[in-house]
Amino acid sequence: MIERACFSEISAFRRSPTKVLAAQGLCLSIGFLHSEKKGRNSLVWDAIEPLRPAINAKVFSFIEAHEFARRDFPQSGYNVHRLSRDVTQLLLHQASLPAGEIEEAAEWMTKTIMHSASPIIDAREGRRGLVIPSL
Repeated sequence: MIERACFSEISAFRRSPTKVLAAQGLCLSIGFLHSEKKGRNSLVWDAIEPLRPAINAKVFSFIEAHEFARRDFPQSGYNVHRLSRDVTQLLLHQASLPAGEIEEAAEWMTKTIMHSASPIIDAREGRRGLVIPSL
């Protein structure tokens, strides 16, 4: 449970892949591994997946080295607890991946999508586009 809360907090770094993927004109809300959900950039979460083992290793190291107290998990709703702001800042400081690794993962996702897409021409409308094969 602590690992999930920590992973959610550290995934705040997803702004970097968002910029890389959006710059390529990709639709961020449509992912391959993560389903579409209102307000979620599923493709960004997909781009982060290859980094999950490295993130998890850092999160588990943080958990192992940190002594938690009840105050580290303030209640934010009925039966809902979050990491405190202080623990979140400490976690982000100690467990964040270098920006270059994050951007590299996003660039890999972009190349993979573009490699898998086939250019088409819509004869009726004279438009060019991409067809991405279904998985």
